[in-house]
Formats: sequence, structure tokens, C-alpha cells
Amino acid sequence: MRLGRGLCAAVAAGALGAACVPAADQLEQHGSRARLRDVAADSGVHFVRHVGSTSGKFYVDSVPGGLAVFDYNGDGRPDIFFTDGAELPSLKKQLPEHANRLYRNEGNMRFTDATDAAGVAGVGYAMGAAAAD
Repeated sequence: MRLGRGLCAAVAAGALGAACVPAADQLEQHGSRARLRDVAADSGVHFVRHVGSTSGKFYVDSVPGGLAVFDYNGDGRPDIFFTDGAELPSLKKQLPEHANRLYRNEGNMRFTDATDAAGVAGVGYAMGAAAAD
């Protein structure tokens, strides 16, 4: 089975490490009416997890990043928040690519990076995320 590359699979892969969904050609082979298409590239979600890996093999290098899906702006659409690493051993976010990322859901599988506007880039190494109402 091929790995799916849609936005849901990308989000799940970032949170869980892997996500398997049937590829569209496999569904067609077996007579299924489901059609899958890759929407990740056009979605606006372009997150890559960074860690400050060094030869020191710090514990935080082995911990996956956090992911929260919640409606941060109250518009009724689920937004996506990713946490990210930092330089080691300082645990401080000194490079722009280490920023946590918040993607505002614009609807129709389109997202806008709202990290700076929401002030959630973070200052230290982040390993988890939680959202509650």
C-alpha cells in the first residue's frame, strides 16, 4: 500500500509518524468509488519539524513535536498548530525555521500562516501541544 500524501495524511504523519491510506489507483483497481487527490501542496501548510540534533544525542531529539487542531479564532473552522525544536543544548529558538507554526483555516482546504499575528512562534524547545475550551 502506498502512503497517502493528502493534507490529512500529512497532518497525521507529522503527529503520529506515519499514515497509510490507499492510493487512488489502488481504489480504482478494486472498483471503489472513492477518489483521493493530493491537496497538501496547494493547502498552504508547509511545516517541517526541526531539531537541534548534535552528537550529544540529547533526550529532546527523540521526542516528536506537538500538534493541536482547534479553532483559535472562533470562525468555526479547525486551525492547525505545530510545535518545533530549537538549538541544543541551549533549548532556545534562535533561527526562524525553529518557530512553532499556526495555520489559520481559510476554508476549502486552504491555510494561511498566522504564527506572527497570533504571537505563537515560541522562544524555547517545544515538545507538545494541547488545546482546550
